[in-house]
Amino acid sequence: MTAAARTDALLARVADQLRNEPDRIRPILELLVDPDALPTGEDERAEVAATARRINRARQAQLSAAFVSDSLSTEDVRALLGGISRQAVSERVRSGRLLGARLGATLRMPAWQFGPDGVVAGLPRVLAVLATRGSAVAAQAWMRTPIPDEGGRSAADLVIDGELDLALHYLHAAAH
Repeated sequence: MTAAARTDALLARVADQLRNEPDRIRPILELLVDPDALPTGEDERAEVAATARRINRARQAQLSAAFVSDSLSTEDVRALLGGISRQAVSERVRSGRLLGARLGATLRMPAWQFGPDGVVAGLPRVLAVLATRGSAVAAQAWMRTPIPDEGGRSAADLVIDGELDLALHYLHAAAH
């Protein structure tokens, strides 16, 4: 996905939030446009900080929910990988051979990493690029972002469809 496409998608989400919650979002946008216009009163600063924390918590909750809805449990992965142990699955995540996140007490792995025969071909190359994205939840969101030039398919869709080089092209372009 190009930088312009990512910007357009972000602005569309911001516009939706602004329409849905104008009293909450407008002050934050005004600060972004004019950082020198910081609230002067203690109450105003506290309100802006509280609003920013609420927005961030909601964003994190959305990302976590999306991650869970499109991921597999350790038991699912064990079955896909021929009945390997729970410890072996955890070790693959810990060593970076699988993308996964512990949400609460549960380890979850994005489903796009697996095909009917186990791990998809070329997964180490994809994971090497995703290692620059920080958390597994952020990497999953990145992998599931629609690519306009591909008819809305995501990098994860491309990997699943066996178009690894094309997926890597978009991932590298988005990383820079």
